[in-house]
Order: sequence, then structure tokens, then C-alpha cells
Amino acid sequence: MTRPDSSLDTKVSWTRLLANPRAITYGRKSIALDDVEWVSYWAAHTATKRFLYPTTHNSDYHFEVGRYPYTGPTVAVHDYVPGRRDVAPESWTFLVNLAQRYLEPRLLDDLVARVRGGETVTVGGSVRVSRDGIACAKPRLSLPWRSIGSTQQYNGMVWVYQSGVQQPVLTVPLSHPNAGLLPALFATLTS
Repeated sequence: MTRPDSSLDTKVSWTRLLANPRAITYGRKSIALDDVEWVSYWAAHTATKRFLYPTTHNSDYHFEVGRYPYTGPTVAVHDYVPGRRDVAPESWTFLVNLAQRYLEPRLLDDLVARVRGGETVTVGGSVRVSRDGIACAKPRLSLPWRSIGSTQQYNGMVWVYQSGVQQPVLTVPLSHPNAGLLPALFATLTS
């Protein structure tokens, strides 16, 4: 199925998945890692309670990479796993590790360089990041860097806190392109 730390050749939902440090191919769609401009991955577990019947469980594992615009060339892998399961599928774990090792450092460096060069970039679908801070149209907010507290990933979202405020002022779903890069991007730009 896999060779340690180099490539993946398996089937997900009866479709062949090939992944390595050069490219990801799922069925008829393929993208070179050097061409990837955004990444998103997330997992969701659902427990359905029904009257007079046992609770059913299932998990969904999503992984997507692509180029801008978001409707452009993408490779999306979705794995549905029925029943209770504490361990993510090997294919999803491999893809996430591949993204964290080969894609995210390059994408983060590019975003940081663009912001420091004076550009405003959009991350997570709607968060505009500039040298001055962040802004978002919905919810309507604009925060300078000095007022941003912490950011953390929790329950399929990136939560952004303002200094001194207990509730998050902004939540961004991990399903949005490059949303998972927000904590590292904010940490780099505020240091």
C-alpha cells in the first residue's frame, strides 16, 4: 500500500489515490505540489441519536488542494468511515503529513513575504491580512496586530481572539482554503 515516508498508492471510495512529494492524483484529477496555491483539510465525527434505536456514528475526512481561483483546478479526497473510530484513515493521515511537510512551509513563506512587501492577502476565504492587521467583511471587523490575542484550532475552526476578550471575535472553518495557516501566519507577522 505505502512505502515509508515517500509515496501512497491506494484506493479511497473505489478511486485510485496516488500521492508523493511531487504530485497528488485522485482518479482523473492531478496536481503537482509545486502548483498548489491553497490547502485545506478537516475531519468531522457525527453521532446520531435516534429514539428507541442505538446511536450511530460516522466520520468524514476531507483533504483538498488547488490553485486560485477556488473554482480552478483542485484535487479533493473525501473518505467516509462508518462506525466509531479513534484513528484516522492512513490515506488521510499521509495526505495531511505531506501537506504539512511540503506545502504549508512554502505557502506560509509566500504569504508572509507578500504581506511584508505591502500586499493585502486573503486567507481562509475572507480574512484580509495586511501589514496593518486583519479585516473581514462578515463578521465586519478590523483589528490592528497589537490587539490580536491568540489563535487556535478547535472543533473544525480557527478561532481568533482579541486581547482581553474571552469569546473569539472571528471563527474561520478549516474547510476554507489556507485557513489552517492562520495561526502560524499571525504568529510570524506579530513576532
